[in-house]
Amino acid sequence: MSRQTERYSLVVYGATGFTGKHVVNQIAGEIDVMRREVGAKFSWAIAGRNSTVLNRMAADLGGRLGEENHPGVVVADIKDQIGLQKMAEGAHLVMSCVGPYAFMGEPVVKAVLAANDALQKHGDSQPCDYIDLAGEPAWIEEMCLRYGDRATRLGCSIIHSAAFDSVPSDIGVLEAKKALIRKSAIPTSVEVFVRLKGSYKEGMGIHYATYEAAINGFSTRLYLLPFFFADPSIIRLSQSLQAHLNQDVPPVVFSVWLAIPSLTVLLFALVALTIFGILANFSLGRALLLRYPRIFSLGMVSHQGPTQAQLDASSFATTLVARGYSAEAVKSGSGPDTRAVVRVRGPEIGYVSTPLLFVTVARTMLKQREKIVAGVLTPAAALGQTSLVDELNRGGKVRFANIE
Repeated sequence: MSRQTERYSLVVYGATGFTGKHVVNQIAGEIDVMRREVGAKFSWAIAGRNSTVLNRMAADLGGRLGEENHPGVVVADIKDQIGLQKMAEGAHLVMSCVGPYAFMGEPVVKAVLAANDALQKHGDSQPCDYIDLAGEPAWIEEMCLRYGDRATRLGCSIIHSAAFDSVPSDIGVLEAKKALIRKSAIPTSVEVFVRLKGSYKEGMGIHYATYEAAINGFSTRLYLLPFFFADPSIIRLSQSLQAHLNQDVPPVVFSVWLAIPSLTVLLFALVALTIFGILANFSLGRALLLRYPRIFSLGMVSHQGPTQAQLDASSFATTLVARGYSAEAVKSGSGPDTRAVVRVRGPEIGYVSTPLLFVTVARTMLKQREKIVAGVLTPAAALGQTSLVDELNRGGKVRFANIE
């Protein structure tokens, strides 16, 4: 293989899985944008362990998109480290959709690092980067500690939580800080309020793989619960990484809340989360949760995932309220006197916003490789100098807005 000319622009690993299919369809829907913005030489591949299913998917995509946009096929099993490395050597960007990442993420990360070693030995100066959909904070922090220095030396960027977990909140905090700095204020705190909306008629649907990862990874008149997904950990890690990398963004005190619209929903959430939290701490409890997902989620979780009606009826709104000190407040010793508010809105979080965000991150990385920070990083630490927010706003489905 001539690595300089024959590497794919990107490869989607886990393309035949439930979430992987959504990512592939998102790329297919944006193929003209990809070719126009990334370049005429844009090429892509779908990857996984089942060649029959992959070839069938590739043939279908080629029929829809035309021969020039026909994806390649790469067969790579998560247990085959050499195959994973070969996949990574043949791409500029690996988009990993294979989870739970706590169990299946590290082999792909290791393969990307090994691929970069091999590429450099062959005189290829263009690194292979990596992004994933991980929402397991302990695993992400372990990857940062274990492989961060090596990735930095190799000049490659490994970015975790590059979709709904945790682009809106993580990049949102960064945007809120920048908004205060533009007002000549020193950022001191950010409160994040996440509101998930669904139709009472249709309900909300969750695919089993998302549920499995959660088990193993464990003003309006709204009720607030501490946000129990990955965002708080990712924001905290971003601030540590930004300080370590001497990025010109001050750390702040922050909190992340899930906004609940009614007392009934709040009580349901408290009961469900209490049961979930107790059972997920024990092997027998985890086995019960995994075996009977519909029962323990009151019908929300299934192996089939949400219906199209559920997807269409769902959305999210993340509001970030930042406070800081003006020069006058610093001199007088008074409290924070400057405020900035950023709002992020988008469609259903798991299977509409997630592939959209994931693919937009990928496109931005391919377009602006020189602006990406090397290492094992979070979205804000890696992508803070890129035009990611502008790219999302131009697409119009997930939008960042400075409202105060």
